[in-house]
Amino acid sequence: MVRTKRVAFWLPTLLPLLLQVWTTNAGLSPRRAVNGAQSVQQKSGTVVPGAYFVLFKNTSNGKASSGKSRTESVDDTFHTAFEQFLHQNNADFTPRVKFTNPDLISGMSVKMHGMSHGDAHSLLNSFEGAQAVFPVHYLGNDAIKSFSTPLAARDGDNAPVNINPIPIGPLKSFAPHTLAGMDKVHASGNYGKGVVIGVIDTGVDYTHHALNGGKPDGTPCLGDGCPIVGGASFYDQNNQPNINSDPFPYCNGTEYLHGTHVTGIIMANDTVRGFTGGAPQADLRMYRALDCDGGGSDDTMVAAFQRAFFDNVDVVSASFSFASGWRGDPIGLVITKMIEAGVAVVTSAGNVGNAGAFYAKSPAQTDGVHASAATFNPDLLGFTATATASSGKQPFVYLAANPIVLQTNQLPVYVLKANGTDPIDACSGLPDGTPDLAGKAVLLDAGTCDISDAIANLNAQNATVALFIQNSNLFSLYNDGVQNDPLKVATAPLEAVKWIVDADNVKSGDVSIDLSNPQLSSIQDPNGGYVTDYSEYGPDWDLNRYVGTAAVGGNVLSTFPLSLGGYGIISGTSMSTPLTAAALALYKSAKGKKESPRELLSIFSTTAEPLGYNGTLDVLDSVTHQGGGRLDVAKAIASTTRVFPDFHALNDTEYFNGTQTFTITNVGSAPQKLTIEHLPAGTLYACNGSDAMILLQGPIVPVNEAQATVSYSPSEASVAPGESTTVTVTYQAPNVDMKKCALYSGYTHIKSDDDNGSLTVPYLGFASQMRRFPVIFHYDDGSLKLPDLQDPNTNVTVKDGTVFNLNGTLGQPVVEWGLGVGSRLTTFNLVYANMTDSAAAARRHLAHKRGFKRGANSHTVSADAIYATIQTYTDVPRISNQQATLSIEPTWTDDQNQTYAVADGEYRVLMRALKLRGNPHNEDEFESYLSPKFTVKRT
Repeated sequence: MVRTKRVAFWLPTLLPLLLQVWTTNAGLSPRRAVNGAQSVQQKSGTVVPGAYFVLFKNTSNGKASSGKSRTESVDDTFHTAFEQFLHQNNADFTPRVKFTNPDLISGMSVKMHGMSHGDAHSLLNSFEGAQAVFPVHYLGNDAIKSFSTPLAARDGDNAPVNINPIPIGPLKSFAPHTLAGMDKVHASGNYGKGVVIGVIDTGVDYTHHALNGGKPDGTPCLGDGCPIVGGASFYDQNNQPNINSDPFPYCNGTEYLHGTHVTGIIMANDTVRGFTGGAPQADLRMYRALDCDGGGSDDTMVAAFQRAFFDNVDVVSASFSFASGWRGDPIGLVITKMIEAGVAVVTSAGNVGNAGAFYAKSPAQTDGVHASAATFNPDLLGFTATATASSGKQPFVYLAANPIVLQTNQLPVYVLKANGTDPIDACSGLPDGTPDLAGKAVLLDAGTCDISDAIANLNAQNATVALFIQNSNLFSLYNDGVQNDPLKVATAPLEAVKWIVDADNVKSGDVSIDLSNPQLSSIQDPNGGYVTDYSEYGPDWDLNRYVGTAAVGGNVLSTFPLSLGGYGIISGTSMSTPLTAAALALYKSAKGKKESPRELLSIFSTTAEPLGYNGTLDVLDSVTHQGGGRLDVAKAIASTTRVFPDFHALNDTEYFNGTQTFTITNVGSAPQKLTIEHLPAGTLYACNGSDAMILLQGPIVPVNEAQATVSYSPSEASVAPGESTTVTVTYQAPNVDMKKCALYSGYTHIKSDDDNGSLTVPYLGFASQMRRFPVIFHYDDGSLKLPDLQDPNTNVTVKDGTVFNLNGTLGQPVVEWGLGVGSRLTTFNLVYANMTDSAAAARRHLAHKRGFKRGANSHTVSADAIYATIQTYTDVPRISNQQATLSIEPTWTDDQNQTYAVADGEYRVLMRALKLRGNPHNEDEFESYLSPKFTVKRT
C-alpha cells in the first residue's frame, strides 16, 4: 500500500515573521534558510511522533443537529472494532481522543509505539472502517507569542500581583469599538445578552476583576451567575493531557496570557482602565486547548470544537491557524458540520503577511468560516509624562499598557550613546564606561535583536526604566513587564525622543523625566484603520474566498492574567478575531438567531467598508487581503438589503467565470432605488515575473492597473419591500503578463437611496493560469540546493557511489526539498540507479502502479525501474522559504501492508509533485526530480 501522509502546518497567529519549519523525520530539522527568507524559526507544524487521527467511515455526510437540540450521542461501534483490530495485529498503542458522535465526527486518535511511520500508517489505513488517516500535528509554542510579550512572569505560584489603582479611566472612546460600530450598538443598550460565545484558546484567568463580575482580584468566578459560564480544559494542573471542567491556565510562563487577552476583548467590564469588551453581557465558555508550553495538537483542537458544539454555543472564536491552502483537514471537517448546524465560527486569517499571496490558512479557508483580518489601531494608548531640561519642559505620552509607578517619580535620563550624538542599542551590551544606571531612565534604540537581550544588559547595569525609541527597529510598540519587575519598559514617541536627544547633546545629563500622576492618553498612528502588513493574503489553491472582514487587531488593550500584571497591549489577527465574534454576538442579540452562519458572513461582508491600502496611496486594498473591508456591526444590524451570492470568484484565465449574477432583496419597509457601479481594487502582482513564477514576499503594494472591466444589466433598479431583482454581471479580465501572477479584485457597489440599503459585493480573479506555476522549488545559492540528496555526514550533495548502511540518522541520505506552490499529491520513490530519465521513471511508475492513462508524450519503458514507494504526501502547502527533509529509512511497506528491508544495491530517489489543477491520473501533469545515485550496503 502506498503510504499516504496528509500534510498540515500549525502556524501562529500572533507572530508576524515566521518560516514554515517542517521535518518528516523527528531527528532532523531544517538547517539553512533560503536567502532573503525570514530568519525566525519556530516549532509549529511538527508531527507528534507516532500519533495518528483515524477518521471512521460512519462519520455522517449529512448535517449535524442544530440549535438547542444538539445532543451528544455515543456510537463507539467502530472504536471498539478498531481497538480489537489493533490488538489482533499485536500493535502497541495508547488511545488519545475518541470522537463518538457520527453526526459531527467519528474517529479516534492513537499513539503507536515501536513502529515506523510507514508501518503504522499502513496498518491504520488497512482497518476496514478507516475513511482516512491523518498524522497528528502539534501547534508549537510560538502560536501564542504576541507582538508584545510581557518581559517577566512571576516565578513559583500564580498569586496575583497588585494592579495599580490609579484612577486613569474611563477612556473617552475606544477605537476598536468605534471603528466597528460597536459604540452605536452599545448606546442602544445592546451588549450581547442572550448569546453564548465559545473561545478555543489557552485558558482564562477568571479571577480578574474585569472578568469575574467585578469581584475583588483573585476571587474565582466560573459557572452559573458568572460572566464565564463554563468551558473545559484538555490539560490538568500539571500540564498533562486530561479533559476536565476548569479552563484556568495553571502555568508560570508568559505563553498562557493569550486566552485571557482574547476573553477581555469579548466581554471585559473593567473599572480600572475603564473599557469593556465588545459583548460584555454575552455568556462565554472557554476551552483550554493549548498547554503551558503554548502548544497543542489538532486532535485536541477537534475535541475542543466538538465540546463547544455540544455546549450549545452560538459563536466560536478561534485565534489560531496553520498553513495549508487545501480544504478537508479534520478541523475543517468538524467546523463545516458546526456551520451547517448553525454555529458561526470566526478564525484568524494569520499573521504571516510577509509570506505574500497564496498563503491561505486552515481553518480560516474552510467554507463558511468568517476569517478575520487585522487593521491598525488609530489610538496608541499610553500615559502622560514630562521631560525637563534647563531649556524648558516637553510633555509627552509614553506607550505602555501599565503606568510606570516608582517610589521616586523624577528620574534623570541617560541617553545610551557611543561616539556619536544618536542613541544606540544595547543588543551586544553597553558601551565601556557606562555608569551604574540605578535610578535612571535609559533612552535607547531597539536595535535588531530580541528585545529581551537588551533588557538583560540593562538589568545587569541596574537600570530603572528603559525608554525604547519608536522607530523602524522597534519590533513592538508595547513591551510591558509586570508591576514588580525590576526594569520598567515603555516606548518613547519620536517627538519626545528628538527633544530629549537635542537637549542631552547640548548638555549631557541635563534631562530628567517626571512620571508622577500618569493619565491614560494616546497618540495617533498614521496607519490607523488600514489593514496591517502582517495580516495574511489568500487565496487558497482553488482561488476560493479567504478573508471575510477586517477589524482592529493592532495594539489592542485588554486583560492579562493577574500574575502578569492584569493588562496588556498586543497585536495580531488573534485580536481582531474575538472582536469580530463579539460583533456577531451583538447582531444575534439584536436580530435573533434565525440567520445561518453563511448568511451572517454575507451580511457583515457586504455591509463592511472597503479600505484603502494606506493614507498615501489612492487605491483600495485587495479583496484577498481585506475581504469585504472593515466590519460595521451597526450597519449590519440596520441593513435593509440582502444580496446573494455575496462574493464572485472569477477563477483563473483557463477556467474564467466571467458572467455571473446576484440577486438583491429589499428586506426593509420602504421601496428602494438602486444604482449599480464598479469599485476596482488595487491589483497585486504576486510573482516576480520570471519563468519560474516565484511568489513575492509581502507586503504587496496594490496598484491601479491591470484591473477588470465590469458591466451590469440592469445598472439601475427599483425594488419594493419584500421583492427581489437579479443583476447580471459581465467581467472582462485584464490582459497582463501571466508570469506576474496578477490577482485583480474589486467590489460591486449597490448604491441605495435608503441610508441603510447600500451594499458592496467583492470579487476576485487571477489573470494567469494556476497550472502554469512550477511546483517543485528549485534553488541553489552555493550553500543550499533544492531539491537535493544530501549526505548527513557532510551536508553536501551525495556523490555517485556514496555508500550508506541506513542505520541511524548518519547512515541515511536525506532528501531536501521544497514546493513553490502547494500540491495535492507529492510522492517519493526509490528507483534503480540505471534510471537516468526522471520523466520516464515517473511515467513508468504511474502506468505500473496505478493504471493511469498514458499521456501523449509517454515513454514506453519497463515498470521494473521502480523499487519502492517510500513516502506519499497529500495536500501539501507551499514550502519555499525553508527546506523540508525526508530521510531514506531502512524499510519500506508495499501495497499489501508488508514491510521489507531495503535491499543492498544502487538507487536513486524520484520525487514527483502534482501541478495545481493537475489530474492525478495523467502522468504529464506531474513535475519530477531524480537524485544522484547512491549505494546501500550493510556490513
